[in-house]
Amino acid sequence: MSDSRGPRRQKVTLRHVADAAKVSKATASLALNNNPRISEATRKRVLAAVDSLGYVYNQRAASLRTQRSYTIGLIIKDVSNPFNAELTSGAESQLADHDYSLVLATTDDVLDKQSRLVKTMLERDVDGLILAPVADTTIESMQRLMQHCPLVLLIPYYPELAADCVGMEDESGTERAVARLIEQGHRRIAFVGGFAAQETRQRRLQSYRDTLQRNGIDFDPALCIDGPVTRRGGYDAIHELLRWRGRNVLFIIVIATMMLPFQVRMIPLYILFARIGWLNSFLPLIVPNFFGNAFYIFLMRQFMMTLPKELDDAARIDGASEWGIFWRVAVPLSKPAILTVAIFEIIHTWHDFIGPLVYLRHPTKYTLSIGLRLYFTQYGAEWGLLMAAAAMFTIPMVIFFFFAQRSFIEGITLTGLKG
Repeated sequence: MSDSRGPRRQKVTLRHVADAAKVSKATASLALNNNPRISEATRKRVLAAVDSLGYVYNQRAASLRTQRSYTIGLIIKDVSNPFNAELTSGAESQLADHDYSLVLATTDDVLDKQSRLVKTMLERDVDGLILAPVADTTIESMQRLMQHCPLVLLIPYYPELAADCVGMEDESGTERAVARLIEQGHRRIAFVGGFAAQETRQRRLQSYRDTLQRNGIDFDPALCIDGPVTRRGGYDAIHELLRWRGRNVLFIIVIATMMLPFQVRMIPLYILFARIGWLNSFLPLIVPNFFGNAFYIFLMRQFMMTLPKELDDAARIDGASEWGIFWRVAVPLSKPAILTVAIFEIIHTWHDFIGPLVYLRHPTKYTLSIGLRLYFTQYGAEWGLLMAAAAMFTIPMVIFFFFAQRSFIEGITLTGLKG
């Protein structure tokens, strides 16, 4: 049976390059390593042979001879951290200047994954390792690692370990930042960054608290936000801080009013409207609706919570005010929810019976729902006329819902933006 892959291509070796350049194998090797003893003409002839033959330098074979791999391992927790991203870029640039390659790996702050990655790096015979240890990494494991290859730590978790370290001055940096804000007259200073279990955050938080205490400022736990040390984490934390306090309590109070039916509020409202002279007018039926309905507030809130915050930020960058963002961004995008609320309110007002019955006295101001009731008398009911009037009473709502059903369905599902 024939091999469908075809004949195997012969591997180009340094001997082939030397023969093509008409030099010895040792001379070809020295030329590829930029040895100053090789003339420029010979070096160019060797490089031309390399290009024509497609020769690829065998790093593994060179490592066996020199006992060096010219690779450095870099193990960090994640690449989304701005500090790690800049450090990786800088390390790779510096290593390239010295003909070293960088092998990058991430642990996701998981100890078992870090152990596997360290083992893999050692198996690849890296010439050195740059490591950002995850939590619970023991000193003993670091000492064993240093017996196999040089080690540089990124975060000084182990001050008692005799290893080089590259990191930030967490305590003094935090102290200077907080002190600077206090000098500028700020008193409510927030602390954002990291999770509670991270030692880096603990050191910075302690320095933050100590600096506040030295300046006579009380520590407020509400101003300390946990979150990942990423741009997105900082973005979400800032939005959390900018939200006004008590919003959730007020929302719960508003929702709680849904448990009070109109029959419970009817007598107090009647007394109130009677004292201000609104009885026998449409004002009691119109004005209260401008103060909001708990269900409608809930509906609009849930819908607007689905709108991307990035749209608000983009509008602020363009110079829009908060009211401008509301009217030009939030309101147009909330049109389905607004139309849904309008449909609910129109249908409710159209069929409202108890409200007009309580507040309206003169027959000339009766609504259609009360008018239908007039077909009932003490002697019976005009059923034919009542059915005809009821049909006419219902037809406008059927037509209205027919044209508005698309917006109604889109708004009630609270889908927000698509795509």
